[in-house]
Amino acid sequence: MVGVKKEAEETEQQRVEREVFSKVKTVVMAAGGIFVFLILLSSLVIINTGTVGVLLQFGEMKDVLQPGLHVVIPIISNVQPMSVQTMKYEVQASAASSDLQIVTSTIAVNYHIKDDRTSVMYLFQQFRGEHESRILAPFVQEAVKANTAKFTANDLIARRETVKLAIANALTEKLALYGITVDEVSITNFEFSPEFEKAIEAKVVVEQQKQQSQIELEQKMIEVQKLVVEQNATATAQIIQATADMETAKLRAAGEANATLTNAYATKQAVDMIQAVLSQEYVSYQYSQRWDGHLPYMMAGDSGFLFNVPMNGSG
Repeated sequence: MVGVKKEAEETEQQRVEREVFSKVKTVVMAAGGIFVFLILLSSLVIINTGTVGVLLQFGEMKDVLQPGLHVVIPIISNVQPMSVQTMKYEVQASAASSDLQIVTSTIAVNYHIKDDRTSVMYLFQQFRGEHESRILAPFVQEAVKANTAKFTANDLIARRETVKLAIANALTEKLALYGITVDEVSITNFEFSPEFEKAIEAKVVVEQQKQQSQIELEQKMIEVQKLVVEQNATATAQIIQATADMETAKLRAAGEANATLTNAYATKQAVDMIQAVLSQEYVSYQYSQRWDGHLPYMMAGDSGFLFNVPMNGSG
């Protein structure tokens, strides 16, 4: 009885041990599976669009990974993302113009890192993501100071586009040596000393007054020209009227002269016709018709001698 009891107890103990071992095995297998999964998962790297990945093995750069899914050696490998998208760097820069005016400008630079293995590896190796503070910041300050000194304060305002282009060209040339491309440079603000700003305001006021005076002068000139045109038109009309009156008078005088000449010519023609028609016989006839029968007498000298005047004129 005792032996049978001991055998039963051993069987129960073995069963319990088997169950414990089974559970432990299950846990170990699950942990191993999770570990393997984590290992496999850590070997997969996703590089997003707009970035590249710098592959490091034991801290040493090995390659540059492009966007997509990549498999790397877990534990010993590490991937550091690096943006190649357009980024904005903005800073304030102070400089002196050629006429020694202190100018504070706000410069915004849009740039991107060249998406090639050499540029990415160089920037990562040399600057480890600090390229803005170690490259862009000093170069922007240098470009602003060098190009601001080429212009007067007034030119900085009036020729802002030229100033911006000069700064952009300088930055493009410098940053290209480091694998950085300049997309756009903007000058968002120019600030001068209070005294200079007051001088600018005074100059603007004077210029506006000058323009207003010029406008008023031009308006007066227009009015004067209008008045001159009206007077010229009146004078021209008067001259035309006087000329027409003179022509009318000339025509009237010419008509009257022609009428006088015509009358004189007609009178002469009548006289000529009368003289041509009247003969000595016709005159004698007219005389005889008006004779009263008495001969005319004439007294010759102081003697009182009278003699007859023959009618036909003969002795």
